[in-house]
Amino acid sequence: MSDLCNLFEILTADQQARLLAKYLPSGKALIAKDNISTNLYKFIKSQAYEFILISSKLNETICEYDAQTTTKYIEEYERMLGIPESGCFKTSVSIERRRNQIYAKLLAIGTQTCEDLVEVIAALGITVKCETGFECGVFPASFPWCFFGTTLAAAHTLNIKFIDFTDANLFPVSFPWFFSGESYINDVKCFIETLIPANCRVFYSFSDSNIFDLVDQEGDMLTTQSGENLIITGV
Repeated sequence: MSDLCNLFEILTADQQARLLAKYLPSGKALIAKDNISTNLYKFIKSQAYEFILISSKLNETICEYDAQTTTKYIEEYERMLGIPESGCFKTSVSIERRRNQIYAKLLAIGTQTCEDLVEVIAALGITVKCETGFECGVFPASFPWCFFGTTLAAAHTLNIKFIDFTDANLFPVSFPWFFSGESYINDVKCFIETLIPANCRVFYSFSDSNIFDLVDQEGDMLTTQSGENLIITGV
């Protein structure tokens, strides 16, 4: 347990009562403040229990404030951040994933660049590569290749590549295949689309997808290579 969880010392009721009594003035009117058999002392001790509760709550608050480790405050964080009301994230998942979702939403505040987006998605335990349309639509090109009709379209397009991500609901799949509809990658895509500007579009790809390298183009014919195979296609 972190030292922060015990930052405030928790005293017994009598220890706390004697401490409170020291703050009262000395004199004949309060001479009984240290006498445990008097009503005055018993009144002071009754107040001591409240101070003990306050100290305990302060320790809990300091210990649990970290969104990446909290257990007791996880529901408060989710309500504050609109989970699951946002539609992308769920609460019916492991507590580790719930913490990651909370941290990602906190980290996402002020997201503006591709670098910001990569850092936010990393908080969900997923590595992505983010490219603008200008970056993914230049030579040397690999397929799938980003084709844009105008520079304006390229400027308003992002290509997100998921690196080394395996998901049971993604192709290629092994049979029997269960259509769960709960693919984590779909939640992540949904979250990404809440972060990008409304006037932008995003394409997704995966690092383990088949890559076709452009070898040559003659007129409307493209020659591409996949492994040792050359593929000639019309465009």
